[in-house]
Amino acid sequence: MNEQLDEIREERSKKVGTIFGYFSAIMGVFYMVFGVVFYFFPFIEKIDTWAKIGVSSVLFLYGVFRLKRALWK
Repeated sequence: MNEQLDEIREERSKKVGTIFGYFSAIMGVFYMVFGVVFYFFPFIEKIDTWAKIGVSSVLFLYGVFRLKRALWK
């Protein structure tokens, strides 16, 4: 009985890990896109250029970090 439960837990763990891997990759791409969009979005024109570059760079680099962590384990 315990062997069957262990097998079920292992299967479930693999499935959940796969789903979280895909989610992390999608969120990485989302942060990268949002970093680029943040710089060019029109309603943020009042913010200083260096602040926009800084925030955009941080968002983009965080997206790269998440994508790297999701794809290259």
